[in-house]
Amino acid sequence: IVSLAVMISGFICSWSFVFFNPFLLIAAIILATGIFGSIGIAAGAVCKSWDQVGVIMSFVVQPLVFFSGVFFSFNSFPEWIQFIRFFNPIFYIVSMFRYAVLGISDTSPLISFSVSILFFIITSILSVKVLKSGFGLRA
Repeated sequence: IVSLAVMISGFICSWSFVFFNPFLLIAAIILATGIFGSIGIAAGAVCKSWDQVGVIMSFVVQPLVFFSGVFFSFNSFPEWIQFIRFFNPIFYIVSMFRYAVLGISDTSPLISFSVSILFFIITSILSVKVLKSGFGLRA
């Protein structure tokens, strides 16, 4: 619902309803929501307070988002630090979104899709294991 609202507001601001690859965009939306949903489920089960969830958001998710090229292309970083993008799974999600909407990407769309699928599988397994273990859950 949130991604649909953001997309509609983007349409209103740009007056453009054309995507470079709409099927990849739908796949990217599903993968991104699944990944962040799985991370949220695992964090919610493990954390005992809202402050602990905030720590995960501040020290894990936020730096990954900032160093993924959301606000600018990763090529604008200095050469000596550009290698870290290959270890950031959110970089591949952003790259896949950018390619699906604009047709421009920092990496191959196939690689972005493959890494996003792998990260989705890993986070889903993690959240299912946390839920099955019952760790942090109350009856």
